[in-house]
Amino acid sequence: MRKILLITFIHLIVLQSFAQTFNLPKSEVTKPWTYWWWPGSAVNKQGITAQLENFKRSGLGGAHIIPIYGVKGEEAHFLPYLGKQWLDIFSYTSAEAKRLGLGIDLSTGTGWPFGGPSINKESQAKQLVFNEINSLDTLTIRELMKKSTYADADIFLISNDAKYKSIQKSTLLSQFPVIKAQKYLIVTYEPTNQKVKRAAPGGEGLVVDHFDPLAMREYLHVFDTTLFGIRDNQNPRAMYNDSYEVYRANWTTNFFETFKKQHHYNLKEIIYMVSPGFPDTLMKGKVISDYRETLSSLLYDTERTWTSWIAGQHMVSRYQAHGSPGNLLDLYALADIPETESFGSSSFKIPNVRVDPDYKEKNFGRPNPLMMKFASSPAHLLGKRLVASESTTWLGNHFKVALSQIKPQIDELFTSGINHIFFHGTTYSPKEESFPGWLFYASTNYGIYSHFYNEFPFLNRYITNCQKLLQNSEPDNDVLVYLPIFDFWSDTREPLLSLFTVHHADKWFLNTPFGKLANRLWEKGYGFDYISDQQISRLKVNPDHSVSAGKCKYRAIVIPKTIHMTTETVQALIQLSKRGVLVIFDQSLPLSLPGKGRDQQQPLFSALKTELGQNPEIVIGKADSVLNQLNIRHETFVNSGLSFIRKRNKSGNYWFIANLSDTFYNDSIHLSGNAAALEFYDPINNDRGFIEYKNEGQRIGTKLYLPPGSSCFLISYNQPKKGKIWKFRYPSEESVVISDWEVKFQKGTPLLPSAIFHLAELTSWTTWKDSTLQWYNGYGTYSVSFDIPAQWHDIQGVYLKIDDLRETARVTLNGTDAGTIWSVPYELFIPSTLLKSGRRNKLELEVRNLSANEVRYLDTHHIYWKKFYDANIVDITYRPFEASLWLPVPSGILGKVKVIAVK
Repeated sequence: MRKILLITFIHLIVLQSFAQTFNLPKSEVTKPWTYWWWPGSAVNKQGITAQLENFKRSGLGGAHIIPIYGVKGEEAHFLPYLGKQWLDIFSYTSAEAKRLGLGIDLSTGTGWPFGGPSINKESQAKQLVFNEINSLDTLTIRELMKKSTYADADIFLISNDAKYKSIQKSTLLSQFPVIKAQKYLIVTYEPTNQKVKRAAPGGEGLVVDHFDPLAMREYLHVFDTTLFGIRDNQNPRAMYNDSYEVYRANWTTNFFETFKKQHHYNLKEIIYMVSPGFPDTLMKGKVISDYRETLSSLLYDTERTWTSWIAGQHMVSRYQAHGSPGNLLDLYALADIPETESFGSSSFKIPNVRVDPDYKEKNFGRPNPLMMKFASSPAHLLGKRLVASESTTWLGNHFKVALSQIKPQIDELFTSGINHIFFHGTTYSPKEESFPGWLFYASTNYGIYSHFYNEFPFLNRYITNCQKLLQNSEPDNDVLVYLPIFDFWSDTREPLLSLFTVHHADKWFLNTPFGKLANRLWEKGYGFDYISDQQISRLKVNPDHSVSAGKCKYRAIVIPKTIHMTTETVQALIQLSKRGVLVIFDQSLPLSLPGKGRDQQQPLFSALKTELGQNPEIVIGKADSVLNQLNIRHETFVNSGLSFIRKRNKSGNYWFIANLSDTFYNDSIHLSGNAAALEFYDPINNDRGFIEYKNEGQRIGTKLYLPPGSSCFLISYNQPKKGKIWKFRYPSEESVVISDWEVKFQKGTPLLPSAIFHLAELTSWTTWKDSTLQWYNGYGTYSVSFDIPAQWHDIQGVYLKIDDLRETARVTLNGTDAGTIWSVPYELFIPSTLLKSGRRNKLELEVRNLSANEVRYLDTHHIYWKKFYDANIVDITYRPFEASLWLPVPSGILGKVKVIAVK
């Protein structure tokens, strides 16, 4: 009875937390946020206020505080985590953020994963260890027998024909003679002794057992008596749980008991079946599946303890479920704000978008929108307003990331359903600290010493304009794709602890039937989300035969080629199909039940499978072809290289469209549906207008000008609507190449070139005849005068186009600020009202380069700045950072600058 009441209480709290998601202040969340690392928590009120005010000025909406390891030489200023001084400065930070209209989130601990000084040997992470030892290796056996964990060990004798026999510990080494070829399998249950990574002072300690809800509750009690025990304290908006990095943990104290309750057999008697040395058999796959399912359920219960606790504190939860051994869809669904992670650089084919050549795809993989959908799918299905992303982690090496590289990564996240960007990130750094300030070891730096700090507001305004639309709308996907989790859990090729990481989706996900189907649907323009077994059981059928669990209505459920499926899911699919829901099996029906514990259900499964095959409402065929034949919406413009997400509101539909390829430039496209009006919105310039279109059956035909690297919204309306008419600015074939430049340098470090340069052709300024320029970090002003051809008298304006820009350029024409070029394509439209026809036009480009060359200077001249504990500073390959080995990084304008007539 006590357990039933506890579960009911937890369920009510989760529902309360779910409802709170919709009450978050929109002014905070439409803007991007930043991770905010506090090294050693060596922060003070003056520095906190200064940095929060910088956040406000740059256009951020909030910050996520993570206390981490400290800075050498600052030990006297370290504030022990959750001590009185720390709590005082956190309260001050919260109050200052509120004054400035900023939000604050907080990690549930320091560094990651959860753990710290309150965790003891009973509540720490645990592991199952298999020791396969030759029976004659008495030395190793005796050493193992000395360990404290030996008392609870299980021992098996492995015969020559690979049969396992349980033996008593008391008989170990006493049975002679022993056949030489025989082995012992000694199974021990041990602590992992893993400690919190990147912990802050006062937060050091062991990692908590993530498979034990009681251990989690004891860990959280520390916050009840400190952070939330302060009267009138300002609570964070959200508490955060980072990606799962609990290494080797695959066990918990009550695992055998839980396993038996779930699967109805005694695992302890056959634990050898999940050992690496046991032969791959059908039975091994079944037992391993049951083992992994048990781990997943224990992890789910533990994480639910965390989300319920947060709801009880009247906050919301932000959670990265990836990296764990659990069912990611169910875990993400626990959170108010599911969060994915964009780690590394995608390999876009956009001209002038660079990928750091030192980034190792083999080690870290590539970001993939299909992986990001694991976070957005439960949010879409269940009606959660926000889906977050840890964004641009290791996008490039320190000091080498440009805004032009960041924007397409953000666009890719938007197309995958993300609408709450968190930059990774910003490090607290005292005002008096010189360049490069205090830094975190694995970030793209968005702080005041970032080379793009002055141009950062342009990116933030763009993201805010997009997120205003993406957050305040409903998803409009038609298809649910089933996640065959038991196929993953039954795979004996993977280690017993099989982790679903965001970094290497190619290794565990993309090459499976599920991943291949998702990719086919993505490439053919279908709007879809993933769904789990648990979520299928909660679907409701609507009068129009769609299904929903929130506000989004889905017209079809697609089952990829699946080997294992439970009777409960098969029954649910049959019942849904009987009520008119379109259920499609991609080419074949499931083959068998998962696990050993369900063997007794085999007759029922066989009967249900027969019913599936005979059910006329069930469709078996190539899923994407079936969807097309049944007129399920898909966007054909993806065939031109465009990416999208489709959303809806009461007025109609809109599409966020990003050109992340080099194949589309200007063409006719078709959108799904019909419209009474169609509007184009440019989120970079916050400009919009109505465009021409034609309803063609169930398609909206229109023209679109969207060069590679660009993005836009197309908005359809259900009712006629009038307003400003949008005219696409098509470049003509007529252009003028600008030459004879004057370049000078007035704002930069560490050495300021005094010379003024006169150049006919533009190359990297690091190659010019001034040795100081190879170290220069700052601005160079390019000045020139040019004439507009007389025949251009009736043009709309011109495009100022730069072949290659390293990295941003503020454009001033005839004394007027014409805008800033900061993203690809490197071009800026200048209206004719700013041009002087028939007279000289004075053009100035204030160009900002990367800060990498100044860091080369620091390391080449042995200037001390790498002074951090723990990881200190490493490069993108996780080797010690050393910029003196770098070649000068190209800077300034490279190639031609043109003005192109727009008629």
